[in-house]
Amino acid sequence: MRVGSLIPVSLMGGALVAVLVWNDVLPGGWTLRGWITPHAERESLEQAEHAASRMAQFEDLCANAQPGAIAFLGSSTIERFPLAELFPGKNCLNLGIGNESTSALISRLDRSIPEDLAGAVLYVGSIDFRYQHRRPESIAALVGEIFDQLRARSPELPLALIGVLPEQSMDASFVAELNQVNSALQALCLERDGAFVSTARPPITDANGSLNPEMAADRLHLGPQGYLQLARWLTEDGGAMGQLLQTN
Repeated sequence: MRVGSLIPVSLMGGALVAVLVWNDVLPGGWTLRGWITPHAERESLEQAEHAASRMAQFEDLCANAQPGAIAFLGSSTIERFPLAELFPGKNCLNLGIGNESTSALISRLDRSIPEDLAGAVLYVGSIDFRYQHRRPESIAALVGEIFDQLRARSPELPLALIGVLPEQSMDASFVAELNQVNSALQALCLERDGAFVSTARPPITDANGSLNPEMAADRLHLGPQGYLQLARWLTEDGGAMGQLLQTN
């Protein structure tokens, strides 16, 4: 009886530990959940939840937006962009969603921008290139669809496209592949009357064409100095869109 009575207690203790690990109260939650739900599936679910949360924020943001807003659209480089700090007094809307592909942006574009836009800044193609392994011409074609949707609303809408950023410690072949993507995006901008803001240059890049650690927050993302430089390039090289962002 004594041994038998201990079995349920031990089972309950094990179950409690499992619950705490699962919810990251104790270490090992990621591994445990990975045994039950594959990590790729978990990442997909987490991305969907994050996108849904951001879209809910966009509804409020766009509903209360003042006329003549500037939409910043794209993946994590946009979501992390400190717009209020770098473009003080400008009517900028951060409509970025981290890890968002270009096709995902296309599917939600009409639902996440206000009616009256003064212009748009895009950072797209990074997820397609790095994780979906799309060819440069395929990425450019998708970005062209975004141009078409925005220009259908306003044919003369100023658009600026930020070149896909490098990452740290890229080898020569990776740098060459990224350059091909950015060349295709630059050609698209020339064809569609959009400004292309190149990021494949110092000080954001180092001598080898990789992301300069002094400009970075991590392997893939810009830090404060990197964003300061990118904001400067947007105002200098962003054409009509850049003029809207210039401060007096």
